[in-house]
Amino acid sequence: MKVTVLNKQSVFDIAVRYCGSAQAALEVARLNGISVTTVLVPGSELEVPNRAEVRDVVNYFESKNHQPATAWNPISENEQPKPEGISYWAINDDFVVTPQITPAP
Repeated sequence: MKVTVLNKQSVFDIAVRYCGSAQAALEVARLNGISVTTVLVPGSELEVPNRAEVRDVVNYFESKNHQPATAWNPISENEQPKPEGISYWAINDDFVVTPQITPAP
């Protein structure tokens, strides 16, 4: 069965949602020629086994119409706030230092 990857979903999210077990992530990865740590692109399709290891878990997600999405996705990195504070600032990048000119007396 083919499924469409949603934003911030991992191979483990797909495995739990459609197979009922995180252990199925290895088989999902193998079927798609990827690693379990591959960053998935939203909108892409993955092949998923046609069997549910834990049917109660699959039924739960179906009944709630819930799609787990627990992955950090560098594609949406721009959604993350930029760290702030003196430890992160760079001169002439985040702030500009200008010399103080004092008028002659």
